[in-house]
Amino acid sequence: PLIQRALRRKRMCRLADYLQAKTFLHRLQAETRDEAIQELVRAVCQSAGCGRKEIEERVLQRERAMSTGLGNGVAVPHARIAGLKEPLVCVGLSSEGIDFNAPDGKPAQIILLLLSSLEDDCAQIELLADISRTFANRETRKLALQAEGFSEFMALIRSGKEF
Repeated sequence: PLIQRALRRKRMCRLADYLQAKTFLHRLQAETRDEAIQELVRAVCQSAGCGRKEIEERVLQRERAMSTGLGNGVAVPHARIAGLKEPLVCVGLSSEGIDFNAPDGKPAQIILLLLSSLEDDCAQIELLADISRTFANRETRKLALQAEGFSEFMALIRSGKEF
């Protein structure tokens, strides 16, 4: 931190820094992409005390413009929201999988809603990169889906292990 301060560099945004038990949905009830987004937005807005309707519309609008299915069972619906003080992340797991129109045609089982500030150009890019790195490995994705709860999921994310 002292070196970063001396160099006037801020710390990179990391997924683990924004995960919370209240925004971890161990088993999504949703069966469709829109239902999943609505369920995730509802959870993050209840936790953060923000207006659900506007955020839901922004995320759905973004999703319809371009799919956020990354492939390998991961999707990251996201939107940039004016006035957010810090990024908000909500994780939902779906054992059945939900079609997010991924390039590989696989349904998403790990779905991460990412909301970042309209004023912060780097946060969304840094978090998307960290999510991609975190879930690039098949074994990590498998263990994430097997997590019994938030603590186990967080331990996996924080471990940063390469399997």
